[in-house]
Amino acid sequence: MTSLLGSKGTENLNESSAMIENQSRQRREAEIAFDKTKSPRNARDRAFDDIDAKRIAGEEKTARLREARLSRQATHKASHMAKPALKNAKRR
Repeated sequence: MTSLLGSKGTENLNESSAMIENQSRQRREAEIAFDKTKSPRNARDRAFDDIDAKRIAGEEKTARLREARLSRQATHKASHMAKPALKNAKRR
């Protein structure tokens, strides 16, 4: 059979293996290039995650402080409401 293929058959096999090798090299280069573009995106995502975490922590702190302030104001208002009633009772 090799006599039927002759030198052209061998050339075709060499070309095929060279093409496969070239495609493999191109694929590796493409994957490396893709990984390089993917890395900054991951860094970007980490930066946004950090910003979001800080924003959420700030919102939670604001909510805690608001609750404490409202509680303090309610206590203060209740104590002031009770004092005038005592003052009026003393005057009579």
